[in-house]
Amino acid sequence: MGAQSTGRKITKKHKYLRLVLRRKPCFFISLFEIGLLLLLIGSFVGLYFGYNHVHKQRLTLDREDIALKNMHNKIIFAHCTYKPLTAPLPDDFPGPGNFSLKYCNLKSRVHAFAYRHYRLEKEEDTCIDRHEQVDCHESLTKMRETSFWKIDISKKCIGVAGEPFKTDRHHVGAIPVDGILNHNNEIVHSSELIFYCPKCTAKSKPFSINSECYKSVATLTNGWPSAFYNCDDFTSIDNHECGG
Repeated sequence: MGAQSTGRKITKKHKYLRLVLRRKPCFFISLFEIGLLLLLIGSFVGLYFGYNHVHKQRLTLDREDIALKNMHNKIIFAHCTYKPLTAPLPDDFPGPGNFSLKYCNLKSRVHAFAYRHYRLEKEEDTCIDRHEQVDCHESLTKMRETSFWKIDISKKCIGVAGEPFKTDRHHVGAIPVDGILNHNNEIVHSSELIFYCPKCTAKSKPFSINSECYKSVATLTNGWPSAFYNCDDFTSIDNHECGG
């Protein structure tokens, strides 16, 4: 009886690989090594960027920890909720973004600002209303150190800054400014050059304080700018009106 073959059957895939490697073994081995090298490079690049990302996150957390540590005895308002902003009343000169421009109209330089007020949606023990304000006249604000205007408001408007009055009247006048000729070609606010007096009236009977006679005063029409906006609360009058 003849010897029976015990050899393993060779698959087509096996034959193909043997054929390829027999003809160009160095070429395919080189391709494999290049692919492996690219895979390693890609892995290292991924690890590098991954480490940088984690490191930056760690630094951010460290900074936040330091900030929280410094603020542990301070109150913050991130948890507070506020009502939607509403437009200011007409007397407050409504502006863009629901800002009130009242003090932009009445004041100048560092004293002029637009503001808006955020009211709490509900009462919270650790929350308060929030107030926001911005400068109105930035160019004038920056000039405040080199161009300061001295305004003398005394003895200009009847019923304002101690100036007594006998009749109810108001007028427009010019505010004298020291050294105005030294400020040629500079930008100023109109409220630094002219004024409009309020209209005042006496609203009480004469009364005496420390042997001086006075009447209380009411503002009928507001003046402009803010230094002349309201009349004085009281005005001095002749002592004989108090029976002196």
